[in-house]
Amino acid sequence: MVESANSALKGAFADLSRGFFRVMGLVKTTVLLGFTLAAYNLDRIRSFKAKHGLDDDAQVVEMPKQRRARRRSGTWAEITESGPAPPPT
Repeated sequence: MVESANSALKGAFADLSRGFFRVMGLVKTTVLLGFTLAAYNLDRIRSFKAKHGLDDDAQVVEMPKQRRARRRSGTWAEITESGPAPPPT
């Protein structure tokens, strides 16, 4: 869990390499890092809710069932007979 968070903060979510925060001082850098971690946590929460089908109140959202298309009836010969005439050769 920790390794995936470190990986995301060093690449996919934010690039926390040298120069990411353009401020001087340990306190300012720490505050900006705190905001970055809070944003990462919000992103993980949003991703979890989307993956599990939850709304903002953490209630399960009923998704309508998708129905498959009806199967075609008839044979290929019946379908091609009613089509347009082939071009003259």
